Amino acid sequence: MLQTRRAIVEEIEAIASQPRLIVQTSPPEGTVVPAGPRAVNLRGLGPPGAKVTVNGQTVANTRPSGYFSHAVFLGDDQPTMIVAVDHNGAQRAVSRTFPLAD
Repeated sequence: MLQTRRAIVEEIEAIASQPRLIVQTSPPEGTVVPAGPRAVNLRGLGPPGAKVTVNGQTVANTRPSGYFSHAVFLGDDQPTMIVAVDHNGAQRAVSRTFPLAD
């Protein structure tokens, strides 16, 4: 229960930090992703006009409002995705990790 509480506090603090970066995944972080095409749908919100990257690759469909969505395919040795935002020289990144099943 303390781990869940800590995670909630971290998310609340993250919302207040700049540049703002809110990330949601489907399935949720921590969900076991079975073998095969390991797809995770990602959507989020950054500052309007920000550059968004996932694992170093630019998210092409970031809207002027800052909303973005992206499908991420996890490799056998890549259970973690890094989502980063760059806005007016300020940067922020978050990670989401998924256990991978064989």
